[in-house]
Amino acid sequence: MLVLIADGDVARLADRTEQLRLDGHTVITATTVPATHAQLTHAPDLLVLAPLEDSLSSLALLRELRAGELPDANPATATVTFGGATERLATAHYRAGADITLPQSAGATLLSAAVTALTTRRAAAGAEPVTPLLTRQGALTIDHAARAATLHEQPVALTRREFDLLTALAQEPGTVRTREDLGRRVWGWAAVSVHSRVIDSTAGRLRNKLVAGGADPRVIQSVHGVGYCLNPPSPPTTMER
Repeated sequence: MLVLIADGDVARLADRTEQLRLDGHTVITATTVPATHAQLTHAPDLLVLAPLEDSLSSLALLRELRAGELPDANPATATVTFGGATERLATAHYRAGADITLPQSAGATLLSAAVTALTTRRAAAGAEPVTPLLTRQGALTIDHAARAATLHEQPVALTRREFDLLTALAQEPGTVRTREDLGRRVWGWAAVSVHSRVIDSTAGRLRNKLVAGGADPRVIQSVHGVGYCLNPPSPPTTMER
């Protein structure tokens, strides 16, 4: 497993790195927020996040990750944080998106146990359903392998998050998917209350791009207070002479 350890304390970083390597993990490291941004593009399976420049910058980084605001980083990356020494601090870490938070004083052995528990729990959740190579809904075609979409045989330029949202909605066309479900599937959030505007803005941009490509304006329907559903675009109408 590829583990990214981000820690501003070099000595502490070395101790934790050594322990996880002894556990058989491949470890990459960062000591600043910009370096962590860069290392996240390598798609680590797990992020171990300790205070960098300061504790607030680390929590801000985690919030940006979970909100899908870090380019080429997976918002659903499993994360263990350090700094939750009190109930108030632990609550702040979990609200920011931590899967597990530990006191800053926790040693490398406790970190090792937390990593094992988290990865075992995720593995026990089971494999994701097999995704088909192509999904076709009316004039809309989604190529999952190429991560590309076409409408009326013309490409639709989508961002990574827009494509993931379209894919999630296309799994059950005509069925309303709640914001909570979309937040988990597309962004990897445990809760969406503070991030619902991100879902709404992404859905709005996706709808506009599909409509610009010839889809019905109701192609993505918003259900107030609930979520969104995909109404498959109809094929173009031809006139007979």
